[in-house]
Amino acid sequence: LLGKIIEEKGAGEGFGVAFVDEHEVWYLETGSGHQWMATKLPRDQYFVSANQGRLRNYNPEDKANYLGSKTLISFAEQHGLYNLKDGEFDFHKAYSQDVENDITYNYPRVWTVQHMFNPELKTTITDGTAFPVFLKPAHKISVADVQSALRNHYQGTAHDPYANNNPKEPYRPISVFRTQESHVLQVRPKLPKAIGEVAYVAIGMPSLSVYVPYYQGMEHYLPGYDKGTEKFSDDSVSWKYRQLQTLVMQNYNAYAPEVEKAYAEFEKNTAVQQTAMEKEYLKLYQSQPQQAQKVLQTFEDKVMQDALSLTEQLTRQVMTQMTHDTDMKYHFEGA
Repeated sequence: LLGKIIEEKGAGEGFGVAFVDEHEVWYLETGSGHQWMATKLPRDQYFVSANQGRLRNYNPEDKANYLGSKTLISFAEQHGLYNLKDGEFDFHKAYSQDVENDITYNYPRVWTVQHMFNPELKTTITDGTAFPVFLKPAHKISVADVQSALRNHYQGTAHDPYANNNPKEPYRPISVFRTQESHVLQVRPKLPKAIGEVAYVAIGMPSLSVYVPYYQGMEHYLPGYDKGTEKFSDDSVSWKYRQLQTLVMQNYNAYAPEVEKAYAEFEKNTAVQQTAMEKEYLKLYQSQPQQAQKVLQTFEDKVMQDALSLTEQLTRQVMTQMTHDTDMKYHFEGA
């Protein structure tokens, strides 16, 4: 469906879209204009992309693993983007780009995540064309692993813009302040869909936010999730998270550690509660579906509220410390 829209209406720029259901995972990239391709991810491998097209191989005969626009290859040939003499068609080479900006804006993010999941890799961070497209991870990747990757800002290196207080850092981190939301989508086909499909969403900057699990079967959110404009407001859930993040960013090294520690503990405790809730749900969903639904929604209401309460507590904590720090900076002691 998306491919048809691109072919008929066109795409103003290159972008990528992931699709996941109980059977498989696909990833689609546009070549801008009316061209696109998609590939099915190998079951035991992962794919990482920043703001750049990364798909390469395309086999129009293998429709079980590849899909694409009808004129994907012929258009490239017609306009000098691909020549049969060059060998196999390379989608990235034909429709994407590798420019100087990619070396600092995109390559470091892909390189960092690939080396997180495959420490044995020998790739060079400045040679993005040599990065593998798909990789089998050294260990099975968990939801927490993906969340950790999305929170990365080159911590522990000279390229950490926050710890080094360097807003001019050339390497674009994965976790940036202007992030609206960060999410991880989990599908577990062996479970009922209501609890088998979970969206873990962190509002705002993921390294200073908390991933809250939202199950497919939940029926409502707390008040405030539907509130929010470009102006701060107390009734907006989004702005509650944003307020804390804005305060912490005024002195990242002083305020971030406690926030990160508190959110990490919250996520750890929530995972334990999830396991208990899912176990109870499975006992009830066939014989007492309404009761099972109540168990699920009660969990959601509690975890949403607990995450907000913790955020408000951390905001008060940081505000108190900021007040003290400001007082010490402009204290003017004397008789």
